[in-house]
Amino acid sequence: MTRIDFNIPLRSHVNISIYNMLGQMVAILTDQIYEAGGHSIIWDGTDMSGSRVSSGIYFYKMKAGDLAIARKMLLIK
Repeated sequence: MTRIDFNIPLRSHVNISIYNMLGQMVAILTDQIYEAGGHSIIWDGTDMSGSRVSSGIYFYKMKAGDLAIARKMLLIK
């Protein structure tokens, strides 16, 4: 399980998605409006169909208003 913390300065539509090393989307963690401030979201290591993904390197991409970031993470079972 992985917790992703994020902070947004203004009320914004936030999309956080998980991708594998091949650039394929694995999961969408959130796609909704958040109020300004600090938030966190949990990824339980499952894909969009609810199946557990294998250990390895994954990326999450977050878009919030004009902000877009990508970070690498390691999933270990």
